[in-house]
Amino acid sequence: GALWNGSIFKGCEFPRVLLVMNGGAYKMAKIGRPKKDFPKIKSITIRLSDQEYEKFIKYAASHNMTMTQALIKGIELLYQNP
Repeated sequence: GALWNGSIFKGCEFPRVLLVMNGGAYKMAKIGRPKKDFPKIKSITIRLSDQEYEKFIKYAASHNMTMTQALIKGIELLYQNP
């Protein structure tokens, strides 16, 4: 409602401690995906013709792979035959 749209709490920072029970303070659990040991933060963009794209999509689908999985598999094959 209006309270969270910035009218009353604008500029306020809320503390992470939300709950006090039996004299002890407990931190709110963090929400979201867990951190990965090796996050994938790099991206590559490629340009394909319509025919190349359709062929690639069909390959990935017929092998029950995502496009990313199929590309990574292809890159790994390149590394095997330098």
